[in-house]
Amino acid sequence: MYEEEYGERIVDLSNKNVLLLVTGENEKKIKFYSIGLEKLDDEGNILDLWGTQIKFKRNEQGRLVAVSAGKDRKFGTDDDI
Repeated sequence: MYEEEYGERIVDLSNKNVLLLVTGENEKKIKFYSIGLEKLDDEGNILDLWGTQIKFKRNEQGRLVAVSAGKDRKFGTDDDI
């Protein structure tokens, strides 16, 4: 929704940058998403259910997607979500 509103892609896909942009730290102060503080680490990064930082990437269509390492807490394995 952020990218549609601004007509541009988010370039810095770091966890914290994406979180800030979609939670209202953007030029228009639009909140595209809200998250409880219990789902953040001490540095303000979004965590998955197992306490691992979410990673952001682009899918085949170029859309921004969030990826969880899954239960094993390792990216690139079969349980990634």
